[in-house]
This record gives sequence, C-alpha cells and structure tokens, in this order.
Amino acid sequence: MFSGHLDNLDRDAAALPADILQCLRFLRQIDRGAVAGRIEIDGENAYGLVQEYLSAPREACKAEVHRLFADIQFMVSGEETIGYAPLPAGALPDEAHFEERDVGYFRSVDGESFIHLRPDAYAVFYPSDIHRPRCQAGNAPEAVRKIVIKVRV
Repeated sequence: MFSGHLDNLDRDAAALPADILQCLRFLRQIDRGAVAGRIEIDGENAYGLVQEYLSAPREACKAEVHRLFADIQFMVSGEETIGYAPLPAGALPDEAHFEERDVGYFRSVDGESFIHLRPDAYAVFYPSDIHRPRCQAGNAPEAVRKIVIKVRV
C-alpha cells in the first residue's frame, strides 16, 4: 500500500511503477464529472470505476482483497478513511467472489491502520493488501465521489 496526492505526481514519478504512473497521469486528465460507471483505460489491463455513495461507519464497511488487480482509490470529492493491513500468508476471506468479481471479504482484520483521503489524494492497494474503503472520515456519513482504477498485476 502506498498513497500520495496528484499535486506531487511529477516529484514522485520516478518511484512509481510504470503501470500505476500511467493510470495516475490518466486521472489528471479525466472528466471528473463523468457519469458513474466504467471508464476504459487499457482494455482489461486497466479500467476505472466512477463511484458515488455515502460513506458509512467502519463497522458497516467490508474489508476486501483482490487477486488479479491492484486498486487505485482516487478521491474526487468528499472525504473518507480507508483501513488497510498486510494480507497474512494463507489467510482466506470469509466470503469469496474471486471468479466472478475478483474480490474476497473479511469480517475482521488484525492490525488494521487507517488512511484519510481528501480530494485529489489516492491510495494504491495490491493483492497483498487488505483494504476497507467507504469508511466515514468524521462523525456522520458524507457524500463521496471516487474513481477506483483496477490495474492488472
């Protein structure tokens, strides 16, 4: 897992993997008012999902992991916290949908840390990272507009 802000992308570019950097540069040019749904980037190797929702209390949000794709979680508007932790070796999700949607869900996560995302900030989660998106940042749910880019790894 790593995080950053689009304002610092040029400075951070040398340290970023090429496929992630390509997608972050794509985010600089995207229509942030795009209709919710799928955005094509590089066929099945990279695509975006524009999402709009209300954040929720942490206990109501599912922790997830993927096998085929890394997630770039990019905040367009609103704020949320995202939990994350390393995926322990041999850990199996409580609910698995890998064949249909490349996702497995965990009911609980040991050693979870949280990152706060504000507009123009991003976080990258690899298949070795459990992550819990959609958590409210404050005391009440908030309207969030986010783009999640799926990058095949």
